[in-house]
Amino acid sequence: MNRVMIGAALLLALFAMPVAQASNDAWWVFCGICESDMDFREAVLAAPGGDRVYFVSNPETGESRKFEKRSALEEVSGGVVQTTHVEDLRLAGDEAEGFAAMIDSARILQIEIDRADLLSEAFEKEAQSVADDLHWGVLSASLLSGLRIALYRQGLFPDAYEASEAVGTPISRVFWFHDRDSVRWWPLSIQVDYPDGSLLAITLSADALTWSLLHIEDADGNEMPVYGPDSTGHAPVDAAGFVAREFLFGSGSGVKKMLEWLNAQSNPVLDCDGESADNGRVRVTCQRAE
Repeated sequence: MNRVMIGAALLLALFAMPVAQASNDAWWVFCGICESDMDFREAVLAAPGGDRVYFVSNPETGESRKFEKRSALEEVSGGVVQTTHVEDLRLAGDEAEGFAAMIDSARILQIEIDRADLLSEAFEKEAQSVADDLHWGVLSASLLSGLRIALYRQGLFPDAYEASEAVGTPISRVFWFHDRDSVRWWPLSIQVDYPDGSLLAITLSADALTWSLLHIEDADGNEMPVYGPDSTGHAPVDAAGFVAREFLFGSGSGVKKMLEWLNAQSNPVLDCDGESADNGRVRVTCQRAE
């Protein structure tokens, strides 16, 4: 073989070589406008993840597709260019079911949870009333931790790890074309019900980072006053709103601690007391101190 033939063979080998080694892990891409075959393929081409397998889902229709993207150097019109090819792959039945289930979970906007169901390593004992989860006027860190654990266990905030487990393929990233990295697009509203009949309503942002307290009710359904959310998303109880009002709670250490907090207020200075009520509950009343 002469040198010219050897050189030509080397060039052909170069042009057939991939630009970079394909990754062994996949991306899960969300495309809300993907309907046609071309839409799904263009979403793969536009995704910045390089050469790898891509699962593409439309969160509105629930349809998911599977592709592989490969880039290579090719000779075109006497020059060398990089070309990218997108190949359709068969989406297995268990993969389709896994993605559909996670999308359905991420679409849920509101749930109701019994406080007793939150018992986990985050709690030392069961709470009898919402007062047990209020520490100096704000929701306790253990409650928020327990809620987050429960929501993830129920699959309401699916992520790349859960997707990997569901479809049996390592998925390293969830990608939206709207600067998001979470499967859930909408916040989740949660109502927590307590044994004494009290409750609290709270939301968790779509990225599972920010809590926002909506409202709290006592055992009689009276709404407790709260401030608007602060910079952290918390909404502390407004002690001034207790003046000349009554609130009913199941007995427990939380009521005692609430009374300590109310009586420690300085603006306004309060005189609060707890009186025994029916069914072992406690009625909290407050007046402005003389």
